[in-house]
Order: sequence, then C-alpha cells, then structure tokens
Amino acid sequence: MSIVDTEEIGELKRTSIYFKDLIDEISIKKRKSLKEAEDLLERTRIEKKVSYTFLTDSKIREASAIINMTAACSCNPPIGCPAATLEYRKALKHRKKMEKRYKLAKECVEDAEKMYDRLEDELQRNFYQINQITELQSLRLDKAYDDLNEYYNRITPSQFNEIKEYNEWQPKEKKPIMPDDIIKRLTVNKNQINYILMDLYINDENFKKLVDKYRLEIATKRDDYTKIQIKKNISGRISEEIVTRGLKSLGEKIETQSITYIEDGSYTKTDVIIKNLKQPVVLHKGSGMGAREGNDLAIEVKSGNKDYLFSQKSHMVYQSEGHKSSKISCIITTRDIKDLPSEKEEELRKTLREAGSPIIGMLPRKEEIDDACIEFITLGVENNV
Repeated sequence: MSIVDTEEIGELKRTSIYFKDLIDEISIKKRKSLKEAEDLLERTRIEKKVSYTFLTDSKIREASAIINMTAACSCNPPIGCPAATLEYRKALKHRKKMEKRYKLAKECVEDAEKMYDRLEDELQRNFYQINQITELQSLRLDKAYDDLNEYYNRITPSQFNEIKEYNEWQPKEKKPIMPDDIIKRLTVNKNQINYILMDLYINDENFKKLVDKYRLEIATKRDDYTKIQIKKNISGRISEEIVTRGLKSLGEKIETQSITYIEDGSYTKTDVIIKNLKQPVVLHKGSGMGAREGNDLAIEVKSGNKDYLFSQKSHMVYQSEGHKSSKISCIITTRDIKDLPSEKEEELRKTLREAGSPIIGMLPRKEEIDDACIEFITLGVENNV
C-alpha cells in the first residue's frame, strides 16, 4: 500500500464534511417524499368527500324518482308512467355508480394512509440507519485525519522518504530475485514497522478495535497482562504484514490465509501465497530452492523466540503439507532462530528442508517487533490517540 500524502490527508477531512452534508441532503429528500405522500393522501380524502356528496345527491334523486313514478303510474290513465319509470331507472343506475365511486374513494384513502404510514416508517428507519453509519464513518474519518496529522508531525522528512521508497519498490524486469533481495525487503526498522502499525490502525477496523482495547487496558493499569497479549496478537500480525508488504511486488497478486485440505480430511492455512511470479525467484542455494516466472511461492510466517520456533517443528512440518500446490515454498521466521544451539538449529532446518519448505530466518528479531508494537500502543495512550 502506498504511503498517504498530505493531499490524501486533506481528502479525509473533505470526505468527512461530505458525509455530514449528505445527512442534511437526505433529510431534505425525506421531508420532500413525505410532503408528496401527504399531498397524494389529501387528494384521495378530497375525492372521498366529493364522492360522498355525489352519492348523497344520487340517493335524493332516486327517492324523488320513486315518488314521481309511483304517482304517475297510479293515475288513470297512467300517461306519465313510462317517462317516470325511465327516470327512476336512470336515477337507480346513477346511484349505483356513485356507490362504486365512493367505495373506490374510501379504498384509495385507506391505501394512501397505509402507504403514507409505511413510507414514514421506512424513511425514518432508513434515515436513522444511514445517520448512524454516516456518523460513525465521519468520526472514523475525523479520527484518521487527526491520527495521520499527528503521525506525520512526528516523523522526519528522511523517515517519510524511507517509507515512501520502501512502499514504491518494484523488482527489476527480467532480473531474478536473489536471497539478498529478499533479505533487504524483509529487513525493516522501527520506523517502517511503526508505519505498518499506523496504516493498519487507520484502515483496518478490526485491528483498530484491538489496539484501542489494549490502550484502554494500559490506561487502566493492566500493563503486564496487556503487553503479553500485544506480543501474541499484534506482533504476529505485523510479522505477516512485513512479509506481505515486502514481497507483494514479486507476483501478480497475493493470497493470505488460504485453506488447503489434507488427505486425512484435516486442513491447514498458508499465511501467504505469491501468485504468478513476475520473474524467477531464488530462495537459497541448492535444488528445489528456486522458481520460474509464472510459478507460485507459498510462505509460512513464524514469529517467536528460539524456544518457540523449535517447539513449532512438528507443526511447521504439518503446515508444509499446504504448500504442495506451489512450485516453491518456505517458512520465514524471525532471526531468533540463529540463537538456537547449532545442533538444534541444523535439526530444525534439515527437518523443514526435507519437508519441502526450508526455513529462512530473515525477519527482525521478535523482541524488536514486540518493542515497536508496545511502543506504538503505549504512545497512543500517552498522546490520547
């Protein structure tokens, strides 16, 4: 991901303002929709009143026609009877039409009232939901704006350029990627780790919630317990991010946490798979340590001290089963692996090499990653980030 520049920071603030203006616009459209529904309802009520008046008049006309017909047909001779009877039939037919009209008008009013109530409920519910979402996103954008400003005010121009250069790196075309290239991409300093932490905090809502949770715990004096959780949950994520961000330009795309089902019915997840390599990649000297352009590279990431890394030997062998579909694979660990006694280090390396996923200890030491993560979270408490 490219580093955010000052123009993009300003865009955060403009987007926040846009969201707030959007609520006002939606409120206006809501009132307009209700007004149109009210006008329609009022027209149906007027029609109902008019129809009722016409129905009343038709009943009076019919009653008068009955009286006239009775009188005319009672005369001897009943000369006016045919005309009076015809008038009665017209009055009867008209009254029935007016009853239908009034019935339809009543139904229209009832339907219009139901539609108005439903529209009002829907508009109010939707407006509330939109308002809640927009308010939340506006708060996030405002917070992101403040966090980024604070971050960029804290780093020096040289640190900014270092991060920018790292993020914009692209491998040279047609030139194989050698072990030294990979080591360089995975050798990140505190400044670069801090940027990854800030970038995740701004853009990953779940990561932000976790960091805020730890900051609250530290603020309430649960330091020791929380720092253990930070080392366990945040540091591991950062190790994977270093690999993903450092090596993503080697392929057309990157997949993370891909599931592979094993023959016994169980499954394993592969941390990173670099798909369709853009050029040949050489992980180390020896057979099976390289891949051609277009192949895939599967990577497992392990972050921990020497004892933890050695204890994961069997599990790493099992995880290597999920790498079989890729041309080459490896397990990238923190440099703590080099703290193992030589015989244990060789045993671990040999076991994984035979399993098809050799170990490469290129990440910063676990303690360096832990310290950077803890400092990022505690600094946020001190600065009330």
